[in-house]
Amino acid sequence: MPGYEAERDKLREHLGIEWVPGGLKENSYSDDKTIRHSSDLDCNFADPKKCRWKNVEDKWGLDSLDFYLFEKVDFTEFPALRVGPGPTRVHQGEKMIFTGDKKREEQHAIFLSSLVGCQNSTGNLTFTYWAYNSAQVEIVLFEDKPGGGYKMLPEKPYVDCGRLLLPILHF
Repeated sequence: MPGYEAERDKLREHLGIEWVPGGLKENSYSDDKTIRHSSDLDCNFADPKKCRWKNVEDKWGLDSLDFYLFEKVDFTEFPALRVGPGPTRVHQGEKMIFTGDKKREEQHAIFLSSLVGCQNSTGNLTFTYWAYNSAQVEIVLFEDKPGGGYKMLPEKPYVDCGRLLLPILHF
């Protein structure tokens, strides 16, 4: 977020949120330790060091933006008609991730979880989000590429214990 001082001032004025510099630098993402329990994916950003998620590195060419940690610093309500579908009231001190850019062309930001191991039943991924203008939220699945990096999957992946029954959500 360096270099976006005017935009950050507008976010503080209209939404009452402020950037936390370096807020997502440390996390508990691991390429080696798989997610074993649904609670391993919990991340409310109160302590990002415990979060098993991270921004995708630029070197893979999958996204063009990063997420940044923000904190609610006042009692300003989010404007319901312009920012939704999340709640208009966010409590002072709550933290959230935020992404955006002043460019007009399509941009992508990916927040990646640690590897989810074999599932024996269906699972639910729930989260609260807000979108502004024409922003969309999409849940996608990736698999590791043999030479490094990730490949986005067009369909549900086959794993050793059968099909992984996680929905791909489009908002």
